[in-house]
Amino acid sequence: MLKSSESEVIIDGKIYKVKIDKKAFQRNSYIRLKDDVFYISTNLTATDSFVSNFLDKYAVTLIKRNQKYKKVLIKENGMYIFGEFVNFEEGFIKVLNHNILYSTPEDFYKKVNKIVKPYFDERLKYFEEIMNVMPLYNLKLRKSTTRYGCNIKKTHTITFNLELIHYDPEIIDSVIIHELAHHFEFNHQKNFYKIVYKYCPNYDDLDRKLKRGIVK
Repeated sequence: MLKSSESEVIIDGKIYKVKIDKKAFQRNSYIRLKDDVFYISTNLTATDSFVSNFLDKYAVTLIKRNQKYKKVLIKENGMYIFGEFVNFEEGFIKVLNHNILYSTPEDFYKKVNKIVKPYFDERLKYFEEIMNVMPLYNLKLRKSTTRYGCNIKKTHTITFNLELIHYDPEIIDSVIIHELAHHFEFNHQKNFYKIVYKYCPNYDDLDRKLKRGIVK
């Protein structure tokens, strides 16, 4: 059973959204901050007072940490593509030998989707083969503000965040391996990470870079 709710909190004069998921069988409580939204995951029995105190305890620390590791993937003179900074050329940005003209970041991600999908298809199939994953997964790409990958077993689909194209291919591969490991282990327990480390021994370092916006 899952119960979700949303609210807002003001910290140092700035408004942050708060999204809360309460799950019946979750033991521990977790909080993270992304794009000025606090995501709290806790037990179904957690009271409003507990959630409020939990937010008060960690909110300022998370804000300071995010400011320290604030991601700057798209700049005025160019952007990072597969870990390398690419300058604008007469208003265009080059991605995999394609020139993309866009007006906003949202427009860029919409146009780049078809261009980079074959790359993700190839990398996904490569790791499906060496990890002995059958049947093969369906692949989707979309811009997300909450996660870099998602394995939906019901539809046998893996969705990757288009923001990954700014990162080094090795970091992208680590996310692909992570999602394919969910084919064998649904939860992030010890056996899950045994699979991840088998195919990506330096996963912890790559995951740390991804979370901190370090592209390479």
